[in-house]
Amino acid sequence: MRYLYLIILIISFSFPSLSQIISKNINYDDWSTEKTEEYEGVYQLGESEAEYKLRLIKPDNTWISQIEFGEWSHIDNKPIWISNYVNISNISIIKNIYYSDQIKAVFIIYPDKTKGIKILNLGAKTESYTYGVKINNLDDEFPGKYNQASLTYLYENKLKLMNKKELRIMRNEIFARYGFIFKPDEKMDRYFSKQTWYKKQHNKVSHFLTTIEKYNIKLILKVENSKK
Repeated sequence: MRYLYLIILIISFSFPSLSQIISKNINYDDWSTEKTEEYEGVYQLGESEAEYKLRLIKPDNTWISQIEFGEWSHIDNKPIWISNYVNISNISIIKNIYYSDQIKAVFIIYPDKTKGIKILNLGAKTESYTYGVKINNLDDEFPGKYNQASLTYLYENKLKLMNKKELRIMRNEIFARYGFIFKPDEKMDRYFSKQTWYKKQHNKVSHFLTTIEKYNIKLILKVENSKK
């Protein structure tokens, strides 16, 4: 609940003056497509320390959406910029409109053909929006050797073709992408410490996991435990 409250504050109040200026001066068209999977990707919104990302994934006929935002914290008495994540619930996309329990948005195209999104600023005294651009495809946003474990539902028969070591890395890579801190000097700590994308940030990341990741962790562990 704390993170959800923070993200509502970010969307609603972090930069109202920017939203007002943009809403008066920017030109855009609706971005409509029959292939709604084209909306998949990562959208950058906000500016400076109020910057955040909206991730949008369509692994099947349902949508997975997540907001990533940062805040200052301390690790080993050193200030560090920490990434946090909030999962969005009950997402549906009808035409070019994004509905969910937490936010409402519209997909748009700017005059230079850049694709983007505008999000209604919840709780604002007058109607205003925060505008963003599509910056990454999902493969770029989810690093690692087995990033499909965060992007699509895996199949047991394919996992059975992998050895136990590969399965263990695949499963723990999901946690590592959120900056999970593994036990010092154990195998997973040594492995991920060698990965350039890995950043130690959180002692617990279970509350960040999406429904895809929860399903895949359970399935990978099942196959992993069946291996000698």
